[in-house]
Parts: sequence; structure tokens; C-alpha cells
Amino acid sequence: MKQIKHRAQQFLFLLYFPLHCLIYLFSFVIPRNKKIFLYGSFFGESFSDNSKYLFLISNEKRSDIIHVWISTNREDIKQIRSKGFKAFHKFSLKGVYYEFMAGSHFYTQSVWDTSFFITHNANRVNLWHGIPLKKIGADCYPPTKPSILREAINNRPYIFEAKEMVLVPSKFVYPFFSSAFRVSSSSLLIAPYPRLMLFLMDKTELFTWIRDFETDYVKTILDKANKYENIWTYMPTWRDANPSFITEAIKDWNEFDEIARNNNALLIVKVHFMTKMPEGLESLTNIIFYDSKADFYPILALSDLLITDYSSVFFDYLLMKKPIIFYAFDLEDYKLNSRNMYFDYEEIVFGNIIYSYKELVKLLATSNFKNMTLEVNNERENLLSKMWGAEYLDSNQELFYFNVQKILGASTDNKFD
Repeated sequence: MKQIKHRAQQFLFLLYFPLHCLIYLFSFVIPRNKKIFLYGSFFGESFSDNSKYLFLISNEKRSDIIHVWISTNREDIKQIRSKGFKAFHKFSLKGVYYEFMAGSHFYTQSVWDTSFFITHNANRVNLWHGIPLKKIGADCYPPTKPSILREAINNRPYIFEAKEMVLVPSKFVYPFFSSAFRVSSSSLLIAPYPRLMLFLMDKTELFTWIRDFETDYVKTILDKANKYENIWTYMPTWRDANPSFITEAIKDWNEFDEIARNNNALLIVKVHFMTKMPEGLESLTNIIFYDSKADFYPILALSDLLITDYSSVFFDYLLMKKPIIFYAFDLEDYKLNSRNMYFDYEEIVFGNIIYSYKELVKLLATSNFKNMTLEVNNERENLLSKMWGAEYLDSNQELFYFNVQKILGASTDNKFD
């Protein structure tokens, strides 16, 4: 069903492509208001990730700017408005007005998060959603450009390419982002990922944040998690060539559930929305499957353990200095058929890599992972320094917010005029 929906969206995009071209040309003559900032995330379908946290921080720190969230999710719009912020549907009259007028567009996935065809003459700031371990953007594709028609279908038309600024957390990752987004180093902005603000909060601050800003769905998950001694998270990355990989990763969900129960843990599984999940898992007592489009970072900040594979989320989780299990059951197949990587996987990750379900079950059942933090401390510190730069050690919230505001400052400098 998800694949059919995706194909239908591609067909509709192609059908309306000529109209979109006219709208894009019309945006050439519309004057931009430098005091209006537009934000969106994951094609307008989710209030989450770096765009969300920059939007919330900016509303507090920069009252001289009109901050507008753009979305196709009516529940998100309702929730954002209930907090006193501006939010509009992408295709509403007010939404289109702000899309045309905004001097700057901030997005997490691509400019499609706001409105690609209405961005000419606007400053475009790609906040992205993680330090890449696997290859991303243009690095995923063959060196020869596809045809214009194919690009139109894929929602990445080269003929309309415009300059954008890309957020990066350190100079070490410059080459990867420059290559992936086809921009020069002068278009790369060093600043912290706004979503990491949650990792700087103590539990009291985090609970207050969730109460004040999060959805009822997140609050419900948190209420359930509070009944357990431990919160475990499993966040595998998407497999381009194998959407059903989860059945190979977890061979016995009932056994997995029992291990969590024996550890008085709630295991929260968060997968990509295109992942094909097996049926008949409703009876599990200590495992829940998180809404793939809901913001996971409030839960991740509270978790005690991360199980992942090739997802860039582990770079973020490093900052909390909590145990991480690297479960790479299909490493060679992933590199061959899904994505290659910017790093040698077995060199960039630290500690023990788990290559089989049997090993994973044994490690969780014995709770040996709890000692992994101390054992890999030096490796963790070296990796943190590379990926996040020297300032990662400073957990001062005010300094963090100051650095995040560099993103807004770079936008108002009109770098691309």
C-alpha cells in the first residue's frame, strides 16, 4: 500500500509539473520579506527533527522575526497553533502567501519540506537530519545525471537547482556534505544540530519540555515507558533493496519480548515509514512500535540503550555517553545492494559489533552491554571530537543556543543575493 501511495504521488507530481514550472517562474518577481522565516520537515508531513527545534528556539530567541511552520499534517498544524505559534497548511491561501513572501526557508529533508517551486530568491538553508554514515544525496546516484523527465518523476529536477546553505556540525564532515549536496565549502555552515538541545536537559527539564510542547502521542508513550526500569530503543536504518529486512533482523519477536520483560525494560522500535513490518505482533507486552512519522527525539533523550546498525543516529547518541549496540547482521549485503558508506564501518564504530541475532539475544539477556560505555570511552571521545568539533564538550545551554542562532544569522546575511 505504501509503495502504491508513493507511485501515485509521483504520478500526480508529473501531472502538475507544467503548472509548477509556471509558479516557479512567477516566484522570480515576488519581493521577499527578510523578516519572515519559513520552516518545514520531511515533505511537510511531520513536525520533527532539526527544523522543529530551530523553529521553537527561534520563536523564543528571535521575536523580531515572523516564524511560520508549513505542513500538510492538519493535526500538527492544530497542535502548533495551540502553543501560540504560526502554522499553515502548505496549500492553503495563507500557506502559499508565506511561501512566496518568506525571505528564508529552513528544511530537514529537502526544499520540498516547504515548497520547492516557490523558493527562487529566498535563502534556502538545509538543516539535514544527521551526520552521514551511509552515502546520501548526489553520492547515492550514478555519476551521469538522469534525464530531466526522470528527475521530474523523482522530485529532484536539476534544471531548477538553486544555491542553498547546508548545516554541518564540524569541518571534518565538510567533504561528505559538499559532495552529497554539490555545494562548495563556502555554502557549509558550522553550528550544532538544533534537535540536540534535548540531550542537554536533565530529566526534570525534559519532562517539562514534553509536557509543554509534545503531542499527546509522545506523552502516551512516555507514560508507558515510566512504568519500566529501563527504556531500550531499536532504530535500524532503511534498506533500499530490502524493505522486509526486519524479519531477518529479529527472528523471534516473542523471545525478544521476553528478554525485555526479564530486564524490566520497554523496547521501543522506530523504523523508516517504508519498512514492511510483520503481522501478528499485537500481543507483545514489552515492545512497542513507534509511529514512523512522529518525533522520536524526546524518547531517545530518555532512553538507556540504543540498538542500531548503519543509522547516523548513533553519532547523536554518542553525546549522551550511554551504551550503544551495533547490530550489523547484513553488513555486506547492505553495502552491496543498498548503500555504500563514507567510512569503513568496522573502523568508525567502537566496541563490539554484533553480526547475528543469536549474539544480540545473548548480549541483551546477560546485560553485558551496560559495561560497554567505560570500555569504549577513549574511542567514543575521539569520535566525538571528529564529528562534533571541540565545542561538543561544553554542555552549557546558553552557549548551545547562541551557536544555533548562527543559522539564523547566516540566513539574514543574505549570502546568496
